[in-house]
Amino acid sequence: MYLRKFSLDGTVGIVTGGGQGLGRVYCHALAEAGADIVVAEVQPDSGEETAEQVRGLGRRGLAVETDVRRSDSIERMVERTLSEFGKIDFLINNAARARVCPSADVSEEEWREVFELNLHGVMARCQAVGRHMIERKSGASSTLRRSLGTF
Repeated sequence: MYLRKFSLDGTVGIVTGGGQGLGRVYCHALAEAGADIVVAEVQPDSGEETAEQVRGLGRRGLAVETDVRRSDSIERMVERTLSEFGKIDFLINNAARARVCPSADVSEEEWREVFELNLHGVMARCQAVGRHMIERKSGASSTLRRSLGTF
């Protein structure tokens, strides 16, 4: 009875960085709960591998090569999702990078890469997907939370 409350049947979600690590685990769990999954991944082979695993779970799975640091790539991800599935119900902003070392050792180039991916990229993804969700008056993002129209 309780598991029915977690049903995602009929929903479509995007998981950024879904081709590896925790992103792949999220894709599997969400598909097992009934969602169709778009695997947004910069590495096409690992993205397709995860999408194939999603299809093996009986759900629709689509790999979309996406560089989440680039707005044009994010827009193509949204367009492809809408073209294939017609809607987006949720976004999991999983793609991120961390460098585990003393902050004094992080180069300016490394910091800019982390900033572009973890901050600018998240905002750009929320905006691109959020526009669709606001238009539909439905949806959720791992960073937008409940607020679709406010920041």
